[in-house]
Amino acid sequence: RVIKSLNYWFMATADRMLANSPVTADIFLSRGFQPEKMKVVWNPIDFSVFDAVSDGIGLRTELKIDENAPLIGIVGRIARIKCIEHFIHASKLVSEQMPTARFLVVGGTHGERNKAYLGELIRLCRDLGMGDKVIFLGRRTDVPRIMKSLNLLAHTSESEGFGLAVAE
Repeated sequence: RVIKSLNYWFMATADRMLANSPVTADIFLSRGFQPEKMKVVWNPIDFSVFDAVSDGIGLRTELKIDENAPLIGIVGRIARIKCIEHFIHASKLVSEQMPTARFLVVGGTHGERNKAYLGELIRLCRDLGMGDKVIFLGRRTDVPRIMKSLNLLAHTSESEGFGLAVAE
C-alpha cells in the first residue's frame, strides 16, 4: 500500500521517468505516467569483461564437469518470478536424452521468501532424481566466466523488464 502510494506520488511530481526498457516504460504509461516525461535508457553492459574471459574450462574443472558434457545454466536472482522450476523440469527432460548434461542455477536469494523458494527448488531436484545433475552455485562474482562455460543459457522468467543475463 505504501509502495503504491509512493508510485503515484512519483508519477505526479516527477519531471522525468527513466525506464530500463520499453516494456518497463509501458508499465508506467499504463499506470498514468505522462508519455512526454518518459525516457528509455537501456542498462549498460560492459562487454569487455566477457571478452577478457578466455574459456570456461576452469569452471568445469572446479565443478568436476567433463569438458565435453553439455552445460546449461540459468543466471539471475532466485525468485519465484524467474520460474526456475520450469528450468528444473526441462533439465529432467534434457537429461533423459543427454545423460551427461549438467545444469547450473546461478544467483543469490534476497529475503526469506526467496530462501524458502530455493529450498523448494532443491527439494524438486531431489524428487526428480536430479540432485547430482543440477548444481546451485549461489550468488557469484564471476558471472562472465560462468556464462563463457555454458553451452546454453536458459531464461524462464514469467515477467522481465530487462533480461540482463540474456543481453550479456
